[in-house]
Amino acid sequence: MTPATLSVPDHGLISDLDVLLDISHTNVVDLCIYLDSPRGGTVILKDEQLMNHFWRDDPKIDMKNTIFDDDANHTLLQANPPYTGRFKPAAANFLSTFNGQDACGEWTLRIYDLAYADTGALNRWEMHIEYLGNPEPLTFCYLAAAALFLRHRPRKITPS
Repeated sequence: MTPATLSVPDHGLISDLDVLLDISHTNVVDLCIYLDSPRGGTVILKDEQLMNHFWRDDPKIDMKNTIFDDDANHTLLQANPPYTGRFKPAAANFLSTFNGQDACGEWTLRIYDLAYADTGALNRWEMHIEYLGNPEPLTFCYLAAAALFLRHRPRKITPS
């Protein structure tokens, strides 16, 4: 599938991030889903683990209002399609990886279908972001002073 982007216009440091997906697909177990931050870093929301687990079972259709949330109680393996509700991201992946990053910028959702005979569409996706409290004004003063010092620090001049 073509990568989907979502632009976050507001600056702010992330304290919690959840991702909502609505996907129509003939067999969602075949999908691998990645979320890329504008600041760098990727979290795997869904890997091939379901495909390996359900390889010979009936197709698992759709993800309807599927929310990936580090605080969820279970994984997709512990549920049945259409996978509605809250689920942990793929094993050893945490959306908290993005905590502390500035949310502003283009986020990219990449979806790969590992089987050829399936069809599907990303109907909708959203990010639910909670931000850290604003830094104290004194912190901004220190940051501004540090930036000014680094920009205008004396250079060593050597004779020629």
